[in-house]
Amino acid sequence: MTPRPGIDPSLRDSFELLSFSVDGHEKPIRRSARRSGQTYTVHLGVEVGEDAEPVRIRHAYRTIVSQAGHFFFIEVPQPCHNLSLRLDYTAADVERVSVMDLVSSSQRSQVSRLPEQAGAKAIDVDLPGWLLPRAGFTVVWTLLSESGPASSAATRAA
Repeated sequence: MTPRPGIDPSLRDSFELLSFSVDGHEKPIRRSARRSGQTYTVHLGVEVGEDAEPVRIRHAYRTIVSQAGHFFFIEVPQPCHNLSLRLDYTAADVERVSVMDLVSSSQRSQVSRLPEQAGAKAIDVDLPGWLLPRAGFTVVWTLLSESGPASSAATRAA
């Protein structure tokens, strides 16, 4: 995470690993911080090697991003199978969110939203099948403050 005004990579307010599980079993998370950032470590408790059985890893984290950026990119660092992600922006001043996937796969990704009646704003992204390293997707959003008459006029003029 690059330090920016209002974003200090060494603080939990900027990024925090909330939970981590392997095959449904929660694992303890160890956090270490230094002046320039922080590191989260989790012992998986499984054998790694050619004969190892596949495991399901699930984690949740909270982060903040620069409002001036209006997008962030999530990249898969190693091969993975059946990736699911929930983006919850209920507490944010966001009007619209779009997801663009950069995944080459025989199966199409699925993006679904919670209905407005749910009282929460969230998007689920399911990427079925195998994903190769460097596959990922970009999340783009528009703030409520940017969707007034001035931005509508700019959109019509473009």
